[in-house]
Amino acid sequence: MANLENLMPIQEVNSRRTREQHSADSRKAGKASGEARRRKRDMAETIKFLMDLPVGTNQKALKEAMTRFGIPENEQTQRTAAAFNMMLEVSKGNVQAFRALNEVEERREDSKFRNKQFNYQKQRDREMAQAETGKSSLADRIIGAYAQHEDPEGQEDQEKPDSQTESQPDGDGGGDDEHSE
Repeated sequence: MANLENLMPIQEVNSRRTREQHSADSRKAGKASGEARRRKRDMAETIKFLMDLPVGTNQKALKEAMTRFGIPENEQTQRTAAAFNMMLEVSKGNVQAFRALNEVEERREDSKFRNKQFNYQKQRDREMAQAETGKSSLADRIIGAYAQHEDPEGQEDQEKPDSQTESQPDGDGGGDDEHSE
């Protein structure tokens, strides 16, 4: 552990270096950080590839056990086999396997909770934005759509009299004479 007397404030450290030295160190750190990120990404891709491989033919006993437990053959990947083997270890009383499985389940539940929380907040923000911009409510939009359906051009009242005169009999009694007798 460092002696507190030996530590220098960052301002003093930076004041002892030239701008060029600082830029060179920053550039070097940025390149190292990018390289580390690429290595981490490549490792994650490799692990995903390997975990998604099907269970090999040399693991016949494992395949049979997974089939007996109802895992379809097309889902028998190395990932499924690892989880299956951990579950078998849990059933034997392996506490570490139990903790590992429990941790995975807790992360999954936590992730589901965070997703629900995010979606709730997004919906709430959307509603607040609509309220601030004065957008109408769903009920107002339905009423407006109904009114437009009934009166698409705003001329429904003007057209009714014309349409009524065309549908009225022309004064000779039309077909009503048969019923009046």
